[in-house]
Amino acid sequence: SRSRKGPMPAMPVAPAAGREARVLCLAGAQTTAMVSKVAAEHGLELVTATTCSEAVELAQCDGPWCAVVAALGTRRGVDLLFDRGSYGSSLISTAKGLSQQPLVAVFSHTACGHGNFEQACYKAGADAVVCTASELRELVELVEARLAILARPHPSTGSTAKVSDDEVFINYQTLHDYPLLSRRLIRDHALEFAMGLKRPMVQRSKKLTASLQ
Repeated sequence: SRSRKGPMPAMPVAPAAGREARVLCLAGAQTTAMVSKVAAEHGLELVTATTCSEAVELAQCDGPWCAVVAALGTRRGVDLLFDRGSYGSSLISTAKGLSQQPLVAVFSHTACGHGNFEQACYKAGADAVVCTASELRELVELVEARLAILARPHPSTGSTAKVSDDEVFINYQTLHDYPLLSRRLIRDHALEFAMGLKRPMVQRSKKLTASLQ
């Protein structure tokens, strides 16, 4: 059923001082170019891989990462994301096993259009399944917002990650108060009212919103 919601992404861990979190991408040329554009818009360095084994090695040794974006791939033993077959993906499990967990997004028109592929991605540990630049952009913006929240001093301890003097973060009381998520919740309500809950577009939009919370 397409009504099943994806799991809630883990709160990313603030990068250690002196290290900037980056975006890791395993995809073909077209998707990589799109991910590169979104990363550049947010001032994030993009690191690319052409094989699953290369992506796993980078994930293990070259972080921290704020996000890992991967296509499903087509070549077994080369770029196939589900390299473990029914046992899942070594890249997703590696990313989720890191002490500084990145958000993991599968960028795939196939997965967005076929519920069984989409559910397999979530079962393997992906936080979101997207197929447009705007959806990916919203995920990156939320990750940035969460990292900003982590960088603020804790009210009880005063401890914080290193933040430059000119960075000022708005203190939203809850994640639902964050404008990006608030806009998506309003949009989902409008889509459901106009198109009905059973439409795939509505289900996918609501699932993406749920993955942001």
